[in-house]
Amino acid sequence: MALSTSRYTTPYYDYGNDKVRQELRSFFCHAIEGNEKLNQLEGIKTTADWYRQQRDFREKLNQENGNRGAVIFSAIGNKMIEILLDKVHPYYTNSIIKAIGIKTQYRQGSVETNFEIGYVAMKPYVEYIKYYHQQQVASVKFVFQLDTNTAIEKLKVPADNKQGNKSIDIEKISIGLKLFLIEVKISTSHMPLPFMSFNGQLKLADKELEIRNISLPYSKDS
Repeated sequence: MALSTSRYTTPYYDYGNDKVRQELRSFFCHAIEGNEKLNQLEGIKTTADWYRQQRDFREKLNQENGNRGAVIFSAIGNKMIEILLDKVHPYYTNSIIKAIGIKTQYRQGSVETNFEIGYVAMKPYVEYIKYYHQQQVASVKFVFQLDTNTAIEKLKVPADNKQGNKSIDIEKISIGLKLFLIEVKISTSHMPLPFMSFNGQLKLADKELEIRNISLPYSKDS
C-alpha cells in the first residue's frame, strides 16, 4: 500500500521572498498542529489508518519512543501545512503584485502612501490518495477556505537595477488571515460517489499580522 498527496501548478513566484512565506507557514502551523477538532474528523482518522498501513511508516513508528498516535497526526499535519503553503504562497503573493500593477501600471518612481488591496478568498485543498498495486483505490480530500484582507503602507516602484530586475518596495503590509475547513470528501473504488464526511465551516485560525520592509519581484506579465 502506498500513500501520496496531490498537488497542482501555481502561478510563478520567486521563493526568495521569505518574509511572506515564513509568516504564512507560522499561521498554518498555528492553525493545524495539535488541533484536536481537526484530528477528531473522520477524514483525518481514515488518513491516519492509511499511514499505519504503510510498511515504511510502520518502521519509522517502531523507532519512535513517544506516542505513536501523536507521531501519525504530526506527519499528517506537517504534510497538510507543506501543501497549503505551496498552494497559497505563490497565489497570494501574485495577487498582491497584480493589484499593485493595476494601481501603478508598474511606472518607475510610482509611490503610493496607503493602498488597500482588500478581501481575497482562496479555496486550497489537500488530498491524500491511497494506492494498492499502483492503482488508486481511495482518497480523502480536505477543502479549506482562506480569507485574506490586505493593506499596504508606502510602496514604491524603483528604477530597474543594473541587472534589469524589477521590484516593488513595500514598507509595511498588514494582513488579516482566517482559515476554515469547509469540506472533507472520502472516495473509494467501491463507492460510485464521494462520501461527504464533513460539510460546514470549522474555524481553524484567525490572525492579524504585519510584514515590514520587503521587496517583491515582478514582470510585466504578472
